[in-house]
Amino acid sequence: MKITLLLIIYPGCYILRVNKFVGRQTMDYKEKRKAERLPIDLILGVSELFRQDNEVIKNVNAPIEVVDISRGGIGFHSESDLPLEFYFNAKIQVTDDANSVFYSVVKIVRKAVLDEKNYSYGCEFVGFPPVLNYIFDDLEEKIAKKMGR
Repeated sequence: MKITLLLIIYPGCYILRVNKFVGRQTMDYKEKRKAERLPIDLILGVSELFRQDNEVIKNVNAPIEVVDISRGGIGFHSESDLPLEFYFNAKIQVTDDANSVFYSVVKIVRKAVLDEKNYSYGCEFVGFPPVLNYIFDDLEEKIAKKMGR
């Protein structure tokens, strides 16, 4: 089996093309994210979920472990089985700097079962203002320094 990876970068978009040759079959995968995922270690709590039709789920009390973040959203793990297409309010501080705090509405858009007790979620920021991009610029710079780039 031969696997070929090709990374094509366009402004604002990353496309990862994987050609996997199995006999005569070729499978292509396209990366749809517009921003690079950055590793992060945060613990947040979700106490209330809501939808645009005014449906509210209170007293959720779901601790979540944020595992990655990008300009577009967050990925997290939780023992709680949270519903898709619901929103929650988040206060996120990406570095030790007090200026790296921002508040955002987060929408749950993806869910996968990790094991018997844990779920993996993908969420997008709703209405994230571009003026706050400096927070991610700083985070990317700190990660690059840690990795010796």
